[in-house]
Amino acid sequence: MMIKKLLIAMLMLLPLAAIAQNGVGTWKIHPVFGSDIKNIVDAGNKVYYLVSGNLYCYDKETEENNHYNKGNKLSDVTVTNIYYNTIKKYLVVVYDNANIDIIENSGKVINMPDIKNAEINADKSINDVTFASGAAYVATDFGYVVINDAKFEVKESRMFGQKLVSVAQVGKWLLLSQSDKIYYGLADKHMEQLSDFKTVVSNDNGRFVPIDDTHFFLLTGWFAKYMLKENGDALTFENQVIAQTTATNVQRTKAGFVANFAPRHSYYYTMDSDGSNVVKHETEDAELVSSQEAQNTWWALSTNGIRRIEGDKASAYLRPNALTFENAFFSVYDNARKELWVSSTGTNYFISAQSYETGINALRGGQWVNVTPAPAIEGGGTYGPLFDPNDSTTY
Repeated sequence: MMIKKLLIAMLMLLPLAAIAQNGVGTWKIHPVFGSDIKNIVDAGNKVYYLVSGNLYCYDKETEENNHYNKGNKLSDVTVTNIYYNTIKKYLVVVYDNANIDIIENSGKVINMPDIKNAEINADKSINDVTFASGAAYVATDFGYVVINDAKFEVKESRMFGQKLVSVAQVGKWLLLSQSDKIYYGLADKHMEQLSDFKTVVSNDNGRFVPIDDTHFFLLTGWFAKYMLKENGDALTFENQVIAQTTATNVQRTKAGFVANFAPRHSYYYTMDSDGSNVVKHETEDAELVSSQEAQNTWWALSTNGIRRIEGDKASAYLRPNALTFENAFFSVYDNARKELWVSSTGTNYFISAQSYETGINALRGGQWVNVTPAPAIEGGGTYGPLFDPNDSTTY
């Protein structure tokens, strides 16, 4: 805790130009753009992307590449995931403490702290968000919450005291995913307990992506398309395996759907609006892709940054002004250079249970510069930089 406080304090010791730009006595939040690429969402006029718990926004019209944080747009700190409603045009931002922000296409931010502030004796972690007509379903570690997305208020909630991985409405049916089971029941019928639902034991912590009134994708260790068949008040689930590996996420596009498999794999799948006509696309890099533009046009995210791909042409990567590693450990201000230097640490006496690669960044003229020595220090084990007072090129 003291190390984190020290880092925050040292980050305030900015060069004079940066201090003048931000105003004396004001705080500046410095983001991280490391190796943990999580999600990218093409939201029409803007592209949102999530890396290392930090939310970024690229404005297609102004070409501004901004970091959204608690100091400017957002209501909280660490973002765990983002979900986009392509019909209603709003982004759901989920935080590690169960707080939620809604960002409308106009840029307006609506905070929904209901789950975070709920006085319940249970873990309130949010695991997934899906969309239906007039509603967003939020799966949590205690049950689920339904958001009325006309008013952006909680419509109803169910406390089962058990973790739900995903909740979705498919046609007139409500589906709940929990560990090795899928629960189902009529969406318009009040179900107070999990025992009120019927069950199917054929699941592996799957996440639902509704396609239409009778079909959905299920993201487990495999990626499959399911069809619901009614037999009275019971359902049968018929599946078609698309890929025998885990999809990172599935998003709607103008032409249908895209299933991402990065960063583990360098490919993605596209499907028509009914989930058919599956095509696998190889990529040069392990990129997550998203699109609300014309067919064969994508916005892609990798550890290099974001870029626009149109057919066989791609723009240069855009990378935000940010630290290049997640595990900032030590910081020191070099008076001679008028620069703040921040470093990560490998396995050492103080942090013996962790192993990080050496990383060193310098805040130079208001811009973060990666000054990590090459070749990499074998085995890590670094602590922090010391500067040679007689040689400004040596540390």
